[in-house]
Amino acid sequence: MKTIPSQEIKRRGIVAATELLAESASVYVIQGNKPVCVVIDEQRYKELLEAEEESLVAQVRESLEDIKAGRYRVSTADELIRDFKLDEGQVPSRPYRAVRKKARKVHKRPPRA
Repeated sequence: MKTIPSQEIKRRGIVAATELLAESASVYVIQGNKPVCVVIDEQRYKELLEAEEESLVAQVRESLEDIKAGRYRVSTADELIRDFKLDEGQVPSRPYRAVRKKARKVHKRPPRA
């Protein structure tokens, strides 16, 4: 696994990462001692996209086969919660509200003396 600091890319540009790609299949960009992204060459990216698409198509085909074979059932949300033994505390009704409230929090400046 090759790594490169984000400052190096800022200083030298994408050439810094492409030089490392010649030695390795992927390059991790490090910022603040944590990997923040991975650089891969275009051919590898296309391969990953094709593999993902093939996987999704296989999942849809499997689901259609299940439907044709009658391996499904129709349920309400309440029935699913009961069947999976989830209680109300585990299923948030509106999980996005907490995030929105946090984002709206505004820090006011202290008054000037």
